Amino acid sequence: MNLLEEMNYRQWQKRNSQVFHGLSAEQQRQARKKGYYNSGWGKVKSSWELLQDFKNSTYKVVSLFEHELNKGNLAKAIDLAIIESEKAQKMSEEGKKELEKVSKNLHKIADKALDKYPLL
Repeated sequence: MNLLEEMNYRQWQKRNSQVFHGLSAEQQRQARKKGYYNSGWGKVKSSWELLQDFKNSTYKVVSLFEHELNKGNLAKAIDLAIIESEKAQKMSEEGKKELEKVSKNLHKIADKALDKYPLL
């Protein structure tokens, strides 16, 4: 039995089919045009690579900033950038406070341990 990446031929075919059927009808047509054919080791492997390109482009994450910028709405993109930076600053301040609280608690525990078990 020929194995590649710990999967046999039928498992590769099944994985390809599942991903292929998860694409939109238009993406399926494009995949077929680009050479998707789920039969034969060589074609199954090349089809998997082809499907990865479609899968990666399908789930491409775009921030609201990029979305507004692409639409040409510069003012709203700048507003979103300012809001995001304010949120980031607030989160960093909250994180700093939490770290200081944990640090004080650790120092108290260390001081108690040193009082209980003095160094020689």
